[in-house]
Amino acid sequence: MPAVAQLSCSGVTDGRSRLECYDRAARAPASQASRPPLSSVCTPSSPCVGPRGGVYYIAPSGYRRYLPRG
Repeated sequence: MPAVAQLSCSGVTDGRSRLECYDRAARAPASQASRPPLSSVCTPSSPCVGPRGGVYYIAPSGYRRYLPRG
């Protein structure tokens, strides 16, 4: 089992629920560590779209800068 699954399921006391937790954790997508940082993906020339439709890029300060709608 991955270390992350053990940490996130350790508080589950019911045996069946714990097995289901481990099963879900094993099928979960890879951690964000394997993804490139947002600062290299969300640029002004290639912005990202947020969950509510806002278009943004990551500024050099590390914060999201939203582009005007229009």
